[in-house]
Parts: sequence; C-alpha cells; structure tokens
Amino acid sequence: MLTDIFLGLFLFISSVTDIRSREVKPAVLAVFGIIAVILYTVTVPVGLFEEAAGIIIGLTFVALSLITEGKIGLGDGLLMTVTGLYLGGRQNAFLIMTAMLLSALFSVIFLLTKRGNRKTRFAFVPFVFASFLIRMTAGRFL
Repeated sequence: MLTDIFLGLFLFISSVTDIRSREVKPAVLAVFGIIAVILYTVTVPVGLFEEAAGIIIGLTFVALSLITEGKIGLGDGLLMTVTGLYLGGRQNAFLIMTAMLLSALFSVIFLLTKRGNRKTRFAFVPFVFASFLIRMTAGRFL
C-alpha cells in the first residue's frame, strides 16, 4: 500500500513536469528512487530476482535512448528504472506495455484528427501514470 502511494505520487509529479517542461526532473527521480530502495529494504514487496528484472527493463529503455539518439527520452528510461524498483519485472512490464498501448491509441487519434503528424512529439509519462491508475483500478491480479 505504501509503495503504491509513493509510486503514484512519483508518477503524478513526473507527469505534470513532463507535460509542462518536456522533461523528467533528475531530483524527482533521485528522491523517489531512494524512497523505493528504502521501502524495498523495509517491506521486501518482491523478490530479489523480480526486483532486478524490473531494473533491467528500465535500463533497457535507457540503452534504447542512447542507441536511438534521444528518440526515446533518457528521462523516460530512467523513470522506467525507478518504476522497476517499486514494481519488479512483471508489474513494470505491464505498466510499460499498457502505457505504450495508450500512447499508440492517442497517436492514432491525433493523426486521424489531423492535430499533428508522424513527427509530432508528446509527453510519455502521463501515459505511464494512466497505466498506473488502470493497474490500481483493475487490481493486483493483472
């Protein structure tokens, strides 16, 4: 429960800053990353292997950001790493996949309504937050 509260707060703050300034603030990443580590040592919500899998998923996005020269934001990759600290591998993968699906649907609607084109960029973190809300609403059985 406490983990979900901090994760939700982290994603809400990061969503607002991503929309306003198109970046994920390093200080927010650091603070909530430290909180995640402290919560893990106190509550141990997932096993060590699951925790490592969540971090690896996020670091994969960091590597993709570097490989694609920023087409995937570095801040998004670091955000996925922090969410991996909170959720572990399976839940982090669900969070990311749902966020990608939501952003794809948004992109299709954006293109069909002619509000943008293929090169139009938009904030991704709000979709991660929406995915988190879906996860919380649907329950932990997902």
